[in-house]
Parts: sequence; structure tokens; C-alpha cells
Amino acid sequence: MKTFSFDIETIPGIVPEEIINYRKTSVISRMRKGTVKEKALLKALQDKDVVLLEIADKVRIEVIEEYHEKLTQVSVGNALDKRFCETIAFSFHNGDESFSFVNTSEQLILENLIDHMLNKDIRRLVTWNGERFDLPVIKFRSIIHKKLGLVKAFENKEHKDIFWTFNNPYSRMDEKIGFGENGWINLHQACLLLNIPHNLHVKDKNMAKLVEIDDLETIKAICESDAVATWELWNRTSI
Repeated sequence: MKTFSFDIETIPGIVPEEIINYRKTSVISRMRKGTVKEKALLKALQDKDVVLLEIADKVRIEVIEEYHEKLTQVSVGNALDKRFCETIAFSFHNGDESFSFVNTSEQLILENLIDHMLNKDIRRLVTWNGERFDLPVIKFRSIIHKKLGLVKAFENKEHKDIFWTFNNPYSRMDEKIGFGENGWINLHQACLLLNIPHNLHVKDKNMAKLVEIDDLETIKAICESDAVATWELWNRTSI
């Protein structure tokens, strides 16, 4: 059986108002308890009314999260978003073969994903940040769509998240370099570090906008590029 890299693409779903309010309160509370930089940022956001954001429509709380994460390198409220992200694409890659699927029907996405997980010769999945994003999304969306067989299929596969190869707060080396701005990198930065081609050609990665204009080919290309990059990183760093 084979090892495949795996990646999904999502768009934000509609988040209940009580969740939005909780997120606002939680992020603001963390900022108030934070550093001088964070407090200054909070004041700037409040002066522009960005904290309020008026986000009863599509989830826009990531604006606050992005600012907060840049300062602290800690993602806030990880467990909340994943219930509401709608999966629109997935991609597998192992150097010799690739298979991808993109569709605006999440039901079809999950059905095709089940088919691939059960009928392809997959022993191990390699992801970038899969433990914190891809797999939780699959779990929550499978529950919502009553596709619990998909959860079981993922449980039966080995999994390696190479995000932790580059970002490990528990390693002595990361501890020495501060594990903050000095050590934390994303997928694209890891590719730049090892001179691995990534999706630089894609200028607009706003998935919701791409869905709106029916540009599914670009979504597929982004997903495939991430899966290929993850595979290359795994090959370069696996022992």
C-alpha cells in the first residue's frame, strides 16, 4: 500500500450568531490580556470598528484572527471554524499518480472522497496542518452529511502531519529560537526554504470568490499544487 499527500480546499459557511459573538468576545479578551503590541492593535481595530465587523453574513472573524496570529503565532478558536467550512475540493498525490475532485456540492465531494479512501491503495496520508484543519473539517462535515463511513476510513489510515516537522513548540531547537516569529512558517514559506515550486502563479486564492465566478479549474489547481508541495516537503524531510 502507498503513501499519498492529501489536501482539501474549503469556503466559509454561515456561522450562527451566538458562535460569532463568542468568537468576538474570546479574541478581544485574549488581546486585552496580551502584550503592549496586542493592546495597541486592539485599540486600532476598535477605532476603525473592525472588531465589530458586522459579520452576520459570511464569517469574517478571520480578519481579527489574522492580526492576532501574526503577533502571537497562536491560532485562536481552532475548534470552532471547522464545523462551518464547506469542502469544495480534495487532492491526493504520491509522485507517480494524482487524483483530484472539485465540485460545489459538498455531498458529491464527500461521496467521491469515500470512494477514493476505500478503493485506492492508500496506507498513509501526509498533510500540512492536517491535524488542525483538514481532518477536523472532514470529521465535522461527514457528521453533518451523515457520512460516518468516511470518518472510519480516515481512522484506518496512518497519518503524518509535516507541519510539525517545521513548527514544533516542544522541540528543544524551537524552544531555543523562541518558536515565534523566528520559527513558525507556513506551507508556502517551507517551499521557499527548500526551493520547491508552489502556487505562486495563483494571484487570487479567495475560494468563495472563485466559486462565485465558477472558476473550479483554478480551485482544483490550487488544491493540487498544495498536495504536490506537501508531497515534495515530505520527501525532502522524511527519514
